[in-house]
Amino acid sequence: MNLTTTDEQQYWVGAQSLYGNAGSELIYRFQRVSPMEVSPFDQNTIYYGSQYLHRSRDGGVNWETISPDMTAHPPGTQGASGEPITRDATGEEVYSTLYTIRESPVQRGVIWTGSNDGPVYVTRDDGKTWTNVTPKDMPPGGRIQNIEPSPRRAGTAYFAAYRFLLGDFAPYIYRTDDFGKTWTRLTDGKNGIAPDEPTRVVREDPDRAGLLYAGTEFGMYISFDNGAHWQSFQINLPITPVTDIKLAHQDLILSTQGRSFWILDNLTPLHQIKESTATESAGAADAVAEFSIRRQARKSITS
Repeated sequence: MNLTTTDEQQYWVGAQSLYGNAGSELIYRFQRVSPMEVSPFDQNTIYYGSQYLHRSRDGGVNWETISPDMTAHPPGTQGASGEPITRDATGEEVYSTLYTIRESPVQRGVIWTGSNDGPVYVTRDDGKTWTNVTPKDMPPGGRIQNIEPSPRRAGTAYFAAYRFLLGDFAPYIYRTDDFGKTWTRLTDGKNGIAPDEPTRVVREDPDRAGLLYAGTEFGMYISFDNGAHWQSFQINLPITPVTDIKLAHQDLILSTQGRSFWILDNLTPLHQIKESTATESAGAADAVAEFSIRRQARKSITS
């Protein structure tokens, strides 16, 4: 779009109207918040998700499909949205579609996807071949809300799954260190995040190994030991769903559902907390307090 003249040119992955069509009638099952990812290696390479992964190498002008259907696509789930009681003609509520796309920032061509009906896939050769790496112990049908490729190890990734819409309120955060061959569940309901607290997002700190941030249906948590233990990181954040987390310039940026955006600036005191304070059961409760003290001291020095 030319912002001076308002002239614009539109390009399409698929030109089929979604309105009034059931999922079974759609060529591409796009949802209303279809995931988009810009490659960390090339700003003109863009990924976009339906039930397939689509890629453009020229900023969105031309598109190619580089994957098979990477959803579970269970039978009986592809009727019109809202049927049989309140049919939704807008075509926005689509099941069995990709919900998250991420390319590894440390190894080009390693791309992860997650869908809103459960499966996790990865490619290590830029989309030529794909592998279903869904954890075997995870119940089917949940939404893979966010995937986090490690900023320091190509084979490591994390994801948060969201199943309370299916009546399962348990937290599901997983980590792999071998490109999805094996997974470790980081939330057993006893290691800091309650057994009835659904999880939405997990991110790894790029400046301190083992430091993770998790957003749940009720707030924020941190782990200093790569997810073995969690502790509340609520501080003055209201009790609210944390829908996404971004780490930029050593600041922590949150999006919430209904309570706006929140920023916690200057995470360097977290990077300086001693390992013993952060991980020992007796000292874990003091880590957030130490963080607050360090931040106040740093503010006093800089001001």
